[in-house]
Amino acid sequence: MIARHTPSALWQAPWPGLQSDLERQIENALDAHNTPIRVWFRADDVAAPGTIWTSCCDVFLRHRTPLSPALVPAWMSLARWKTLYKVARGADWGWHQHGWQHRNHEPEGELKNEFGSFRPVQEQQQDIQRGVEKLHKTIGSAFIPVFTPPWNRMSQQAILGLRDQGLSGLSRSCGSAPACPDGLTEFPVHVDLHTRRSPEAEKDRQALLKEFGDALKTGTCGFMLHHQRMNEHALAFLETLLTVLGSDARLHTVHIGELLHEAQEKCSVLA
Repeated sequence: MIARHTPSALWQAPWPGLQSDLERQIENALDAHNTPIRVWFRADDVAAPGTIWTSCCDVFLRHRTPLSPALVPAWMSLARWKTLYKVARGADWGWHQHGWQHRNHEPEGELKNEFGSFRPVQEQQQDIQRGVEKLHKTIGSAFIPVFTPPWNRMSQQAILGLRDQGLSGLSRSCGSAPACPDGLTEFPVHVDLHTRRSPEAEKDRQALLKEFGDALKTGTCGFMLHHQRMNEHALAFLETLLTVLGSDARLHTVHIGELLHEAQEKCSVLA
């Protein structure tokens, strides 16, 4: 299980002028994009309920904003699922798969990867299948058939096997390689809220705002969050962000299941 981490420098103090900074990015994006913009939030490493998870959920519920929790199947149990679902108050959220057990299998010195090129393909496929089966059994119809690989990394062979396990979508960081193949829909995240590593808070503020603004101009902006890395300042940021997003009818907050349904409907029309 992933341990609790110290929040990044960005969240060691309040963000001065946050609301105006966010509103400026949104206005610039809306000036450049004349159709409604979709915003969605992916919460990684979810399985064990706790105080921080409850606080995070409360923010989204208070603002009636859907969340897309990425569940680590090996960490899940029926009891944990019941608690997670209770904390979410039965919300219609985008519960989907986050690898199998969030375990790195790469040699020392390589970037962490649960489904990287150093593992036999058969082992990877078995783990993906185990995860799918576990989530179907544990959370039933709430399961959205989308796969988020731990650390946002995955080999091409592993990606090609996702469809064989009944998965329809893949979510990684924007610009990830290898490319998503035909038959799978990709749902990238553009803004990393909690695993930023700069020791300079102001530098990270400017980088985050640029990521946010650039993504909005494309028509869809995905946020990646890690509740284990959050503190009171990170929660305050979410409060302000969701307040600002909810104040403009041209911004639509959705979850990954809604994005998948929309993509599938488009494919049906084109077919």
